[in-house]
Amino acid sequence: MEALLEYDLIGFQTVRDRRNFSESVKRVYPAATRKGRGQVTTLLANGRSPRLGAFPIGIDFRAFAREAAQPKLQEAARDIRSALGDRFLLFGADRLDYTKGVPQRLEALRAAFERYPELRGKICLVQVLVPSREEVPQYLAMKKEIEQLVGEINGRYSMLGWVPVHFRLPQPVPGESDCLLCGGRHGPGHAAAGRHEPGGQGIRRLQHPRNRHPVPERIRRRGHGAAPPRAHGQSL
Repeated sequence: MEALLEYDLIGFQTVRDRRNFSESVKRVYPAATRKGRGQVTTLLANGRSPRLGAFPIGIDFRAFAREAAQPKLQEAARDIRSALGDRFLLFGADRLDYTKGVPQRLEALRAAFERYPELRGKICLVQVLVPSREEVPQYLAMKKEIEQLVGEINGRYSMLGWVPVHFRLPQPVPGESDCLLCGGRHGPGHAAAGRHEPGGQGIRRLQHPRNRHPVPERIRRRGHGAAPPRAHGQSL
């Protein structure tokens, strides 16, 4: 924290993140105060006065909407609906990175199937994982761990006409998209969930996978048709 305070400007994804940082600084330096209002404020702590800013990131929504309207993607969406049927869809699209919580997401899904056997056959996870830092041994080990978890879950729970996890590891192509993401309060790189129904509201976001302990219960509620949270994105 002392090193962070040496910076002139510290940026955060949300106002909430900025507030949490300020409260953390006050725990370490009780005399710390904050001045100003709006997107950028000033923190006075430990003889330093860094500015704290909230700078949300996002995607070019109009460009994604135009791409989603292309006939080839509309056809792909119909193929997905046909292949998965009237099942609740959990959807994740992430870089291969330890901050994304993909192994924890898979563990949460496995816990949901164990805790609530009636969900088997009713829910599918579609996980797109974009390769990243493949020359780093730790990332290669993470990729192997994810592939092993997918194999274990599919091997244990698959049944005729249903595979719980559909895993894809595409090579990124500039200017092309495998999917559309819907962002939550943590940005555009998060898991989403939704029910594929004609005219439905599409993909919806679940709790961040690193907070995996409450997730099985949320999966159970969604899988039984409970009203999901308000949509943050577009339908497939």
